[in-house]
This record gives sequence, structure tokens and C-alpha cells, in this order.
Amino acid sequence: MSKHTDLLAKMSAQIKARKSAAPKRHLIADNPNKKVVWRGKVLRVSAGVQARYVSHIMHAIHQMQNQTKREVTNLFKSDHVVAHINAMQGVGMDASAGSQARILTNKFKAQYEAIFADLAAYVAETMIDELTQNSKQQINTSLQGFNLTEAGKKLLLDPEMMSPAVKEILKAAVAQSTSFIKSIPDRYLAQISDELLHSIQQGDGLQELIPKLDGYGNQTANWAHNTAMDQTRKTFNALNIGRMHYAGISEGEWIHSGGSQKPRPLHVAFDGHTFNLAEGAPVGDDDGDYVQPGEDPNCRCTFTPIISATASNDETESD
Repeated sequence: MSKHTDLLAKMSAQIKARKSAAPKRHLIADNPNKKVVWRGKVLRVSAGVQARYVSHIMHAIHQMQNQTKREVTNLFKSDHVVAHINAMQGVGMDASAGSQARILTNKFKAQYEAIFADLAAYVAETMIDELTQNSKQQINTSLQGFNLTEAGKKLLLDPEMMSPAVKEILKAAVAQSTSFIKSIPDRYLAQISDELLHSIQQGDGLQELIPKLDGYGNQTANWAHNTAMDQTRKTFNALNIGRMHYAGISEGEWIHSGGSQKPRPLHVAFDGHTFNLAEGAPVGDDDGDYVQPGEDPNCRCTFTPIISATASNDETESD
């Protein structure tokens, strides 16, 4: 804790020392020979894109949970399992009852691995396509107000900005999203399988089992929701940074998200300060290592593109 506190104090002191020399957030137009800095609008991931991505995943999870609970309930109400539970009372597990439980969980596993694999193929690509368009629109909006001279020369950027590096970012994001979605059934059903066999072995009834199934379901849904939201933010920021680099924009202003019950002190302290987009900012969870906005787990921070330039007399007098 002391090491983290010392790091925060050191960084805060460095920020204060730089503050008086920090570039202003508006265009300095009174002297064309001064260094000018443009500050774009904040780049924020579309809530609609996030909601659609999460909704597809949550729908499949709830379908899996409901079917699991329904069929487990039917299994425990069957005459054979009821008789077994009444007779065993924790002495041991009837081979037939245990076999039925394993057959049921194997059925769920095969069924939902296929369902989530099909879902991943569609949802991952759709999410990436929508984030790509969202990024393009956000960047265009962010840079609309940038002028290179007082005469109003516009900063022109390739609207697609699809460099090889950006394409690799998208490829990696699709792979990560696909892997995440495919992993959901195994995460949930492994817990259910163990609990189901344990309940039969101990002679427990549905009264004790159902709350546990609900608990595992809620845990899986919460984990999947947070992971999905985190993926969209990471992909969006990585895509924007890649496009900024391709456009020749090397600086950004860190924007702390706010609203968290436990905000990261280093992220709060760095809010509003400039960082190199290629390096990130020294605010990471691992003793202040360099990270990008949104890179730390569940970080909601983002950034604003910054353009620095030195206006010359020739540039001021040009058309």
C-alpha cells in the first residue's frame, strides 16, 4: 500500500510541476508563431453498440439457465431420483441416479457449446463492425473543429484509416470476443455439474439445489456482462488509438470516467493530462506501468485526441 501511495504522491507532484507549462485546451490564435494545440471532442464508445452486444449474450445465457433449471427440476422429480434421495440420506450415490445426472449435464454441454459457438461467429463480427463504424463517426466528429490556420484550412484525414496495424487490432478483437463467448457454457455448466452430483450424493432435494443454481447463474451472467462491456471499451479505444497513429496524431488527453464506487487513484490524478498514444500513461494497476485508457480491467476511461503544431509565417500567409 505504501509503495502505491508513494507512486501516487510522486506522480501528483510531477503533474503539478508541469501544470503551468501545460498547453491550453483552446487554439492560440493571437500569434501565428506560437505553438498551437487542438483538443478534439471526447471519444466515447456507443452505448447502443454495447447494449446490443451484451443483449445477445445475456439472452443465450438466460436460455441456458432456464433450460438447465427446468430439466434438473424434472430429473429431481422423477420417481427414481426421488426414491434414491429418500433412501440414501447421504450414505452414498446410486449409480443409476448419478448416471442420469452425468447424461443430463453432458447433454447441456454439447447443446450449448454448439449454440454459443454459432452465436460467437455472428455476434463477435457484428460487434466489431459496429465499433468500427462508431469509431469512424466519433473520430470525424472529434476532429471537425480542427483548423490548421486562422484562415480556416481544415485538417483532412482518411475517413477509413484502416492501416495494417488497425486491421490486426480488429482481427485480434474478433478472436478475443469469439473465445470469450464460447467459454461461457463451460464456466456455468462445470459448476452446475459438480453441484448436481453433490446434491444427489448427499441426498439433498430441490429446496437446497435451486438457490445454488440461481446463484451460479447470476455469477455467470454478471461475469459475462462485465467482460462484454470491458471488451467493447478496450476494442473501441485500441481502434481509436490505432487510427490516430495512422493519421499522425500522437497525443491524447486522459479522460477519467468517473462514477465508479472505487475509482483508481492514479487514473483520477491523471484526468485531463496529456499522454503519448504510443506509450500510454503511467497509471497502470501494476505499480504505475504504462497503460492505455480502458486497458486495466473494467476501466472506463477514454481520451481526447490532441494535435500540437508550430505555425510558421508561411503557413499563416497561405490560402
